[in-house]
Amino acid sequence: MEIHDLVLAKLAAGRDRDWEFARVCLEHELCDITLLLERCTAMPLDDAHRAHIAASLRDLWSRRAQ
Repeated sequence: MEIHDLVLAKLAAGRDRDWEFARVCLEHELCDITLLLERCTAMPLDDAHRAHIAASLRDLWSRRAQ
């Protein structure tokens, strides 16, 4: 499975450990925030769930270690 798809699949599950996984992937530049956000819009989830994932990803990105 491709890393962006893996991260999004894990985030759809909503477990704390999956958010930590996403944080580490972003921090270590294993995935691209732009691609994650683009693919998030195509996820087969309700609008509120997609919006929550996208907002949380933006928050993780803004707080990553530089």
